[in-house]
Amino acid sequence: MGAKVVNREWIIEVGYFKICKIILSLYVILLTTASIRKLLFMRHPIRSLTGLLIAVFILTGYSPKKTNKDILKANDIEKNEVALQKLKIDVKISGNIATTIWEMVFYNNSNRVAEKDLNFPLPDGVALSRYAIDINGKMREAVPVEKEKGQVVFENIERRRVDPGLIEKTEGNNFHTRIYPVPANGSRTVIIGYDEELKMGKKNSLQYRLPLQLKQKANEFQLNITVLQSSFRPDWEEDGGNNFQFDEWNNNYTTSVTKSDFKLNQTLVLSLPKVKDVAEVTMQKSGNHYFFLANTYPKSEEKIKELPHNLTILWDVSLSRLSHNTKKELALLDSYIGEIKDVNITVIPFSNTIQPAKNYTIANGKWEQLKKDIQSLIYDGATQLGNIDLSKLPGDEFLLFSDGHSTFGKSEMKLSNKPVYCINSSVSADYSNLKYMAQKTGGSFIDLNVLPEKEANHLLKYQSLQFLGIKEIQSTEEIYPGISVQVSEEFSLAGICYQPEQTITMQFGYGNRVISEKNIHLNYDKQQSKDFNVERIWAQKKLADLDIHYEQNKNLIQALGKRYRLVTRNTSLIVLETVNDYVQYEIEPPAELREEFDRIMKQRSQNNAGNNLTTQYNAENYFNTLYDWWNKETKYVMPIKKDSPVVINNNPQISAGQAIGVDTSSNVYDPTWISGKVIDQNKQPIVGASVMIKGTRTGTSTDVAGKFKLRRINGKNTIVISAVGFNKLEYNSRVNIFCNITLTQQTQALNEVVVVGYGTRNSNSDDDEDNRQTRQSRKALSYSVSTINANEVNSTGITSTQLQGRVAGLSVTPGSSANIRLRGTRSVSANNGLTDIETNEEEKSEPSASISIADIKLDYDYLDKLNKASKEKKYEKYLAIREQYIFTPSFYFNVANLLFKEKDSVNALKVLSNVAELGIEDYETYKLLGYKLKEAGDFENELAVFKKVLDWRPQEPQSYRDYALALEDAGSYQSALDTLYLALTKNYNSNIAGMYNGIEETIITEINRLITLYGDNINYSSLPKKIIASLPVDVRVVLNWNMNDTDIDLWVTDPNEEKCYYGHNQTNIGGRISRDFTRGYGPEQFLLKKATKGNYKVEINFFGNQRQKISGPTAVMAEIYTHYADGKEQRKIITLQMEKGKNGTELVGEFSF
Repeated sequence: MGAKVVNREWIIEVGYFKICKIILSLYVILLTTASIRKLLFMRHPIRSLTGLLIAVFILTGYSPKKTNKDILKANDIEKNEVALQKLKIDVKISGNIATTIWEMVFYNNSNRVAEKDLNFPLPDGVALSRYAIDINGKMREAVPVEKEKGQVVFENIERRRVDPGLIEKTEGNNFHTRIYPVPANGSRTVIIGYDEELKMGKKNSLQYRLPLQLKQKANEFQLNITVLQSSFRPDWEEDGGNNFQFDEWNNNYTTSVTKSDFKLNQTLVLSLPKVKDVAEVTMQKSGNHYFFLANTYPKSEEKIKELPHNLTILWDVSLSRLSHNTKKELALLDSYIGEIKDVNITVIPFSNTIQPAKNYTIANGKWEQLKKDIQSLIYDGATQLGNIDLSKLPGDEFLLFSDGHSTFGKSEMKLSNKPVYCINSSVSADYSNLKYMAQKTGGSFIDLNVLPEKEANHLLKYQSLQFLGIKEIQSTEEIYPGISVQVSEEFSLAGICYQPEQTITMQFGYGNRVISEKNIHLNYDKQQSKDFNVERIWAQKKLADLDIHYEQNKNLIQALGKRYRLVTRNTSLIVLETVNDYVQYEIEPPAELREEFDRIMKQRSQNNAGNNLTTQYNAENYFNTLYDWWNKETKYVMPIKKDSPVVINNNPQISAGQAIGVDTSSNVYDPTWISGKVIDQNKQPIVGASVMIKGTRTGTSTDVAGKFKLRRINGKNTIVISAVGFNKLEYNSRVNIFCNITLTQQTQALNEVVVVGYGTRNSNSDDDEDNRQTRQSRKALSYSVSTINANEVNSTGITSTQLQGRVAGLSVTPGSSANIRLRGTRSVSANNGLTDIETNEEEKSEPSASISIADIKLDYDYLDKLNKASKEKKYEKYLAIREQYIFTPSFYFNVANLLFKEKDSVNALKVLSNVAELGIEDYETYKLLGYKLKEAGDFENELAVFKKVLDWRPQEPQSYRDYALALEDAGSYQSALDTLYLALTKNYNSNIAGMYNGIEETIITEINRLITLYGDNINYSSLPKKIIASLPVDVRVVLNWNMNDTDIDLWVTDPNEEKCYYGHNQTNIGGRISRDFTRGYGPEQFLLKKATKGNYKVEINFFGNQRQKISGPTAVMAEIYTHYADGKEQRKIITLQMEKGKNGTELVGEFSF
């Protein structure tokens, strides 16, 4: 990866167009400047012009696109580098519908281009329906797109440094927007909008809640509220809105206020008094039918439920629950326990694991000790609802205090036939999950953010009145809610009717028994909507119904979201800069671009219609390359010390034991290239000879004609030519522009023999079929295969130095009659160039190998404090210092590492799991978590983590690969194979396919390992035979990382100090490294079929990631295998985070044979 900057796309901002004039005049001068030339040609010589442009931009102060120093991922609010300069909120309330528009101006205080991330929750049942950002100074409205496609398009366009914007729904009712770029010392404007139904709160009033909990401040804050046609003056609850006074005119109420440096750390609650028993109906015509929304207040006799004798409280103590409203939850418990009076209560705290239960016997409603114990609970770890099996727990009913987000491991709680009352007091919650559990068990969902204490307690004491449906009417359809739901004081219904005037009868009851009915009269002439979109409210209510059973309804949800421009679990809203972007990705643009879009689409030729590519056509080619490498015999000769230094000049002098012939037919010096041809003494080309520039790792190999060509490095003229079986040569390349170089063969001592552990073969067969069969038989072996050249076998004896160390397990006793041992006592004799080696069945062991992982020291104050604490006090000390690092993933990662080293795996996993609580659907953070779980051997939770990543990022092959390898870790070998093959053959977007070009080689290696090791227990008949072969190797190292647009290299150095990396991808002993990845998440893979004895070193070279994120520095996972896929496999894993702002080389591990 060398000169990394030249591998990027660049765009010149307006203020730098004048620099282009300078570039041409500087071009020639720069070519002659050694330092600039080195920058340009270090890695990608064909992109020299791009490199020159970059160099000039650097010299003139221009910041090119997204290097690790010029892109800020601006959700690190504490740094305040991207500040909320202005927040303007407009609210319009009509009846029980509120429309809210947020206009936000973000200002980038830094000198770097930034990307803005913003996460925010919305109330239950609300779907965001408007999104716009400024493009060239004008607001542009977003359009709907499939969530997966939106992610791909956004990230593809973002790399061009233009202006995409994307907003998507994450888990629960949380939303996430990304805006790029926010220019250095500049601003961007974003608008979001949504409609919501208001719920009844205290004192017969509807409640409007404005969540301003953004954990930052707005330099300028403006709030405008209009309440239309209200019989009563609105009022603020609690203290938050006391400074916002309403003015009245003709039953319309307005307030407008502007503040400076306003802290956004509260929720404003507005009360709108209503006259109960008066139904409100609004209608909207659409074609030949009408949408209606009816809000009513059903009455029924209260039905007290049987109070429990045994009550189980499930108390979520995960990290995210630190922000819940403990006061409201304890008040609800106090009221309920006061009603029950005498009860046995079991309290079970849980986070990533279930903590020990504690039992309490409550008499006469006295529960002080229980209350005190709840108040002293420690909140730490992620939430794993799937650990809870209600059928195994005591209790007549369950109270679940949780936000419903299951962020870690198994997510679905095992329910029983006992009712579950799901109680939430957090702003962010998974409402669909909580509603589902309550509805499934006959309990209730109690949202303490909306319901007053009296009504919440009422839902615990009484059976919930249910809406059971409407009496069938032929002229209505699609009534929502369409399922039985609990009813509080008010209830709303939406649907479609075909008559402008008619009556609808709603039915209410308990269980399946109707106990009351209520009529709603529809009259379009009197109930037309002028203030809000009734059809979109109907769509939101339908969406809420469908979302409870998301997996069954996700296709319907997607269609609904696209039709009504609603942000759902699988539809997003996106803004693109140019009409060509909409055309390229086949996304229908907003109205102002539609005419031009249609014109271009008509002109497009059909051969440009598809953007998807498939990797399956590349799979066979990658397999053949890998297979040929595996079958290639590496005839490596250990370096022989020279008798004396080689002196090369215009009249070369040669040391003893070497010979060379140089054809100096041309003596014109080429300052750019070194080229020549390498032949043997019979004037035959030597294929694959190594030609290296002395003192560097730059080199090449000769082609089938023996020719080579490589670019000069300034000041380095001596090249080193070597080939297996020939004497090494040093040569001064300044002598000639082209050299015919002759290498002499070394002294020969043995005939060629291929040692295959339990048999031999003659390698000189000319019969293609025989060769094919030999290759097939060799690939089936899981033992070492080594070759000794035929000319190296002597009929009278064997030279021990020629065999020793070249065949695994082979030892030679020197003397006039050589004694050869291959994993035991064996005999060897020469016979027509073929040597037979006999082995004993019990002597099959491979050479022993050991792997050691580097102990990387980190310099953090909190780690110093923890290290000073005793083992027993470390977790307690962690809790004491956690507050100042509470939103920092690397803090939990590093503390967990420390606890793992202390063998405190229970607390280590709890601390580590907090990473899952910090960012909803933050796939990069989850990948970090998955890597560490794999290293820790927690394969069950690793599997759940990578399944989530796959659900969030199905557009990337690495998501399938990570999940497949987690399936293998968990023992699901068939599913692992199927998923790996899907990763290999799935059609990906062309940009994604381009990013991961070369991943096929790694996946093929992993597919064949599964078949080799578990072939008797898995079905692989559907896989093409052309990509199947047993390919065991002595060494495999794989590098993965978690952040997109990150550049990391894998380096492996062998016992001969030869380094294998992207610029030198094959070594003399047969090491091979896969294609270099400069985007995406890797992987990079090193393979060595036959290891030589000695120590190997594994390093990573980190060039930096192109953006900074609050999720922390890039995390790297290195897997080191010995005896890969041969049944004696060892694996060691290390996961580490690269230090922020630090580039360079990091040792990750060593191993030896």
